[in-house]
Amino acid sequence: MIQRIQTLFLSLVILFMAAFCVMNIWEKKSKTGNTTVSLNAFQMATTSDNIVINTQNTIWLAAIALVVIGLAAWSISQYKNRLRQMQIGFGISFMVSLLLGLIVYHERQAGSIIPDSAESTFGPGLIIPALALIANMLANKFIRQDEKMVRDADRMR
Repeated sequence: MIQRIQTLFLSLVILFMAAFCVMNIWEKKSKTGNTTVSLNAFQMATTSDNIVINTQNTIWLAAIALVVIGLAAWSISQYKNRLRQMQIGFGISFMVSLLLGLIVYHERQAGSIIPDSAESTFGPGLIIPALALIANMLANKFIRQDEKMVRDADRMR
């Protein structure tokens, strides 16, 4: 049934990952403020005096987010097969964890471009995958509860 609570949580996963694709993940400015390194789901750009010096393609971050969106939508459509939903939920958790790991990797890689004395700020793009991971864990919890209720009801017959 589409009206179950886990559908709401999986829908939140879809919304969080869609928002991740358009949010800034990380930004670091030099002390003088003329050099900036910024990371989003599509690229890591180094700018100096508002002129782009270097860009590095990070499109795989957006690709992972799109895979998570697809998996969450597929999981919603698999409401009759709770075991498959749990497997898909594990895959979503793995992909979001991989995404968070890649974000930390790119942040560390970009941090060496500007000296450590510079100001570094994390954007909402770092928090959003963590929220998606929490929403997915809650969806998995409710899927397991549904499966347990069905198994208990079958035992009574």
